[in-house]
Amino acid sequence: MGATTVWSRDAVAERILAGDTLVVCDGHLLRIPPTWLSKHPGGALAILHFVGRDASDEIHAYHAHSTLALIPRYAIGRVALPWRPLVPPVMSGWVRTANKWHCEALPQRSSRDTILLVTKHTDSSAAPTRADLVTKHTDSPAAPTHADLEPPLVTNHPHCSAAPTRADLEPPPSSLDLAQQARHSAAYKALHSRIIDAGLYNTPYLSGYGPELLRYTALAALSALAYHHSWFLTSALFLGLTWHQLVFTAHDLGHMGVTHHWVIDRVLSILIADYIGGLSIGWWVQNHNIHHIVTNHPSHDPDIEHLPFFAISPVFLTNLWSSYYKRTMWFDRFAKLFVAIQHKLFYLVMMFARFNLYANSYIYLFQKAFDTPRARGGRWAWAMEVLGIVFFWSWFGRVLYGCGSCQTALAYLLVSHAATSPLHVQ
Repeated sequence: MGATTVWSRDAVAERILAGDTLVVCDGHLLRIPPTWLSKHPGGALAILHFVGRDASDEIHAYHAHSTLALIPRYAIGRVALPWRPLVPPVMSGWVRTANKWHCEALPQRSSRDTILLVTKHTDSSAAPTRADLVTKHTDSPAAPTHADLEPPLVTNHPHCSAAPTRADLEPPPSSLDLAQQARHSAAYKALHSRIIDAGLYNTPYLSGYGPELLRYTALAALSALAYHHSWFLTSALFLGLTWHQLVFTAHDLGHMGVTHHWVIDRVLSILIADYIGGLSIGWWVQNHNIHHIVTNHPSHDPDIEHLPFFAISPVFLTNLWSSYYKRTMWFDRFAKLFVAIQHKLFYLVMMFARFNLYANSYIYLFQKAFDTPRARGGRWAWAMEVLGIVFFWSWFGRVLYGCGSCQTALAYLLVSHAATSPLHVQ
């Protein structure tokens, strides 16, 4: 079929089931090669969540004009609009590895709108806690293994066949019909055009980020001044406030919303997030992109997946599978204990949520060391981030060492990190 061939919905579904990554954009049917899927600067999941769907608005929102001009080269045909979406395989628990389909979770379809992914384990309610495993292995020299943490896998569930079926690609009934969705899309495009015409996407560097820079500098200067006078807790408070404020500019840079030039915005964001804040901007961008694409979906949005400490919806009480973290969010006895008192623990946990950001950042950077280099940034952005983390802990470690005692250093560490908590709360 040529790039002008009109594809039917059934023909698109057939090719998706055969393993092709097909996305609709502006009426074009795009085939994303596996090599590009792994190199996509926004990550593979950003594409996989739109397989079989019309991604026109999202593609235009996330890409520069120079990138949009390259999209037609991936077109293998056209489709009739408005396009009636299919369910991406990843949203039904299916992924492809080594050119083969793999069932990683079971879909739980509601009667309206939603498909949740649940664990494949047979008796997920009986998932053992780590406390159970400590007791179990008290008399054994062998440490508990990963297999001990999970009940047996389902091996004969009808969904866990060799590959997804045509039924897996059919969405549940929706409260929005195609006509309504088309009107919403048209309204978004009209608003987007008005914003462009008004020049509101053009960055006012002096009036916009000038006051921001002055505020950051003032907070950092106050922290340094207090430290010089050995007012360590005051210094820690102002350092935490500096981190707290800096992340808003890092957010804009991560969205490529300051200079609108990928390399410049990424370098600046690395300097702020990694060198000054000790966090990976690469991890944040990948995480945040998925948050915007599948906002507030319990099985797919990492920004609302907080078990075992918090459950923001009753659906998290059913051992959901996370397509982002690639793990089951067990609602075991440990989670039940914390969720029962989450209203009392919320602000306490948020005070030290930055430590969780460190963990996510460093796991991401470790994994990227063995991953396919992205088309943009490749190895240099990763290397710059790693150097930034080393630089951060060098200067911040020296700050803690200069506190004079372990007790004061610990207090400095806790106060500076607690001062960033309003960001996590919001």
